[in-house]
Amino acid sequence: MRAIWVRLVLILVGIGALIAASGILAAPSHARTVTWSYTVAWLGGVGLAYDLYTGTGVYAEFATNHSGIIALNPARSGQVVGVDPFLEFSPGVTQAACEVSVNGRVVVRDFAVRGDGTELICLWRIP
Repeated sequence: MRAIWVRLVLILVGIGALIAASGILAAPSHARTVTWSYTVAWLGGVGLAYDLYTGTGVYAEFATNHSGIIALNPARSGQVVGVDPFLEFSPGVTQAACEVSVNGRVVVRDFAVRGDGTELICLWRIP
């Protein structure tokens, strides 16, 4: 069963990379630019696996410090930014939270407990 999930995640990451590479998510040249940051935090386990959406690509990440604010490069209108954590690929993690801020204002925040049936996702499309 775990092998199926790993394959599914790899397929989704590949699709995301193809979309980003093809320019489908690219913003027009007149788009506004914003600054953004994200935070991930968790209890239990040694780290949290997540996909990082930077506006120009999707990257598989594994955080090992239990929390922290990460500031990234600016993003433009139409781009998707944020994090999509995976509790199922983070052994020992019992609960996790994420948050995305744009221009210093929190735009999305989420929390999940392992096994509660909820999806933990903090993604935002820049207007």
